[in-house]
Amino acid sequence: MMESVGKKKRRARRVFTPEFTAEIVELRRREDRSLGQVTRDRPD
Repeated sequence: MMESVGKKKRRARRVFTPEFTAEIVELRRREDRSLGQVTRDRPD
């Protein structure tokens, strides 16, 4: 029982398509915005 105390379950790492990654990189370069700004402003 003591083994589980203090251990957190890790979230699965998200995987993005190369197209999505390229789009985000292009938006950052073209609009000179931070990654946080780009992802918040991007429509889902």
